[in-house]
Amino acid sequence: MRALHVFACAGHIAFGGAQGRLLSSRLAGIAEFERELIRERAGEGRRRAMANGIKVGRKPKLSPFQRADALKRRAASDTLTAIAKTFAVDKSTISHLRGAELR
Repeated sequence: MRALHVFACAGHIAFGGAQGRLLSSRLAGIAEFERELIRERAGEGRRRAMANGIKVGRKPKLSPFQRADALKRRAASDTLTAIAKTFAVDKSTISHLRGAELR
C-alpha cells in the first residue's frame, strides 16, 4: 500500500492509521456525492434539451440520400470497403447501416 500525504493550510495530514482511514473515507464519500450531483444535473439538462426538440448525440456521418445509396449498393453486392471509400467513412459505418435496416 502506498502512503498518501496531503498538505493543507493547517499543516500536514497523514492518511495512515484509524484517523487517516476515517478522513479518507469521508473525502471519498463527498467526492462520490459530488459526482452523483453532476450526473443528475447533466441528465436533467439532456432531458430538458430533448423536450425542447434538440437532438442529442452524434450527428450522422451520411445524409439520408447517401444512406439510401449505400444500402442500394450493398443490396447490389458491392463490397463494404468500396462503398465506404465512396463516402469517405469507415466500413463499419456502412455495416451498421445495413444492420439497422434489417431490425
